[in-house]
Amino acid sequence: MSKVYYWLPTVYTNPPGCQLQYRIREKKNVEWEWDMDFCDESMVDEEICQSVILTPTLFEQNWDIFIKAAVEIQGTGVYRFFYQYF
Repeated sequence: MSKVYYWLPTVYTNPPGCQLQYRIREKKNVEWEWDMDFCDESMVDEEICQSVILTPTLFEQNWDIFIKAAVEIQGTGVYRFFYQYF
């Protein structure tokens, strides 16, 4: 099956310019990997990469395909979850 390139959402902060961290927390019927054409190793290590590559897998009985990403303001423990259904 084909790959889907997905940009994880940006959370607007006040004050602007706070460093954001991105983590995939859950997935269903899809495999994911960081987009290394966009991100380098240090971005992945620091969890600041926003671009992922998604590849659908064999479907389970339930046909949902989604990822759940957490976007966190670095060092604060404040985060927001985003669900993306395909």
